[in-house]
Amino acid sequence: MIKKQNIIISLALFVALIIYIPTFIWLTNNWINNPYYSHGFIVPIVSGSVFWIRRNRLVLGKPSLNGYIIIGVGLTVYLLSYIWKMEYITALSFPLVLFGTITVICGKANARAFLFPILFMFLMIPLPLVSTVSSSLQVVATHSSAWITGLVLSDVVTSGNQIYLPNASFTVGTACSGIHSVIALLTVSAVLVFLESGPAWKKSTIFLSAIPVAIITNILRIVSVLLIASWWNPEVAINYFHGISGILSYAFAIIIFITLAKLLQCRFRTWAEIKND
Repeated sequence: MIKKQNIIISLALFVALIIYIPTFIWLTNNWINNPYYSHGFIVPIVSGSVFWIRRNRLVLGKPSLNGYIIIGVGLTVYLLSYIWKMEYITALSFPLVLFGTITVICGKANARAFLFPILFMFLMIPLPLVSTVSSSLQVVATHSSAWITGLVLSDVVTSGNQIYLPNASFTVGTACSGIHSVIALLTVSAVLVFLESGPAWKKSTIFLSAIPVAIITNILRIVSVLLIASWWNPEVAINYFHGISGILSYAFAIIIFITLAKLLQCRFRTWAEIKND
């Protein structure tokens, strides 16, 4: 009986995966060529790991009507994306179809165990609004970092996305807008939230804090580069410290997440809780 269950579940998931092969190819190309989503390769590894850890919940259960509805919504989105020729919408339909399939086969209770890894998949999908948000963040990063630097140094001038110091000028490009930090830290905070135990509002607070934390740490990163350029050497600031400051800003952000979790009195879950929750 168990073997039969495994065959049915495996076939259903295999068919769902086969349908989306072109989408997976599109996603992979984006992860390789789109610097904002270079973390995309990590997402399916994390989701797949949670699936494997909780594989004992992939058993036949009472079919749920909700599962058929979710599949219907997912396939409708898939069809619309095919008509509109929008690959990212096709990708958005995959988690819906996958969750609906699991809900139908394994039942609503078992499907809940896979809610996190399926929702987590949305973070690997490149969205077209990134460029629009990036432009706004670019303005915020430029003027905020120039203002803070101006509190320490004199003669700090901005023009568009240019920052002028007495001994150097810098361009706050798209890569320095902070959008990459926002996307990456949302992914990191999602994993931390999964590992933490606490009520939904506390977890939501930690997850959403990734946005202001990413913006603030990115601004501080730019400020540190400007100060190094002014106090030491512009070439050292750009060629050496610029890269190091990126690593430091991510480390600082993670410390903020962990500190916030402690302030909210969240705790890391035990292995048994992660496996059976």
